[in-house]
Amino acid sequence: MARSNKVPGLEPPRLRLGSREEVQVGAYARRQRRRRFLLGFFGALLIAGAFALYYQLRPGGAAQAGDGYLVCIRCSACGFTVKLRVPFTQTFPMECPSCGQPACRVVWECRDCGMQFVPDENATEKRCPRCNSRRVGSAAAMP
Repeated sequence: MARSNKVPGLEPPRLRLGSREEVQVGAYARRQRRRRFLLGFFGALLIAGAFALYYQLRPGGAAQAGDGYLVCIRCSACGFTVKLRVPFTQTFPMECPSCGQPACRVVWECRDCGMQFVPDENATEKRCPRCNSRRVGSAAAMP
């Protein structure tokens, strides 16, 4: 029995690698790890880009504050009509910005004929006084 006089762990590096297949598997694993890292990095860039685009395009100022809504009002005392932002807690009739009388009500618009009107406050159903259409809505929504 011949004994080897080599000290364990001191053989050349090529002998420790084993076969050529082990080197190929190591290279494949490195490529897969690099591919996973790049895909994760690209995904993180996409998410960061989406957040940046959202913050760039979101509405600013009063529309973002959420403290009111846009409404078109008309004063029955002086006939003054204006679009303005009112708080959600506002009740009508409200004070006119022009004459100071508490006579401002919401203006509605017919979607069929385009007439703008202040509906009767006692009516159960809002209808256009010109064409009697039920397709009416807030005049502030119209451009």
